[in-house]
Amino acid sequence: MADLIDQVKNAQDTKATQDATNAVSLASLKFNKLKFQYEMYRDKQRDLAEYKEKMLQAAFGETIRGC
Repeated sequence: MADLIDQVKNAQDTKATQDATNAVSLASLKFNKLKFQYEMYRDKQRDLAEYKEKMLQAAFGETIRGC
């Protein structure tokens, strides 16, 4: 990403500047997509862990009541 930003700074004409700017934008979009996917995965794993904990507590409660 730093290389792309340097290309924008050092571009000699408007086409080169626009090409480099577009490359920076594309890299940023890709990063944001990966970040979003990671956050969704993390949240899903957290929710699954909470669900499993509740199920375990419910099963334990049934075992206690059954005695």
